[in-house]
Amino acid sequence: MNEKQQEKYLQESIADLQSGAALQRAKELTDAWETADQKAFEKLANDIKNDRSVKGKFVRNFLQEARNPAMAAKIETHLMQDKISFAGIDILHLMGNDSVPQLLSRDGYQVTRLY
Repeated sequence: MNEKQQEKYLQESIADLQSGAALQRAKELTDAWETADQKAFEKLANDIKNDRSVKGKFVRNFLQEARNPAMAAKIETHLMQDKISFAGIDILHLMGNDSVPQLLSRDGYQVTRLY
């Protein structure tokens, strides 16, 4: 991000902390994870997809769109080399149409949700 975007990101982050929005989002995410609530995951993924803030664009562009394909490719490399593999990834990479599980499924892997 350029300096102007970094400053805006910081301002948005501070505003979210001050308003309690950051805490609320964290609670929604942890509640969804704790209860394996797929509908809540879908809502959170949709919220991220539609977030037009600098923070939202950063999450989509850098944390999801740029990293998910690389993570899926690395997991695929491990799957080809080992009979048994385990990958632990952040929940953010499990949500949405271009999530790591979705990318692996598109490459022909059978992905089973366990949680």
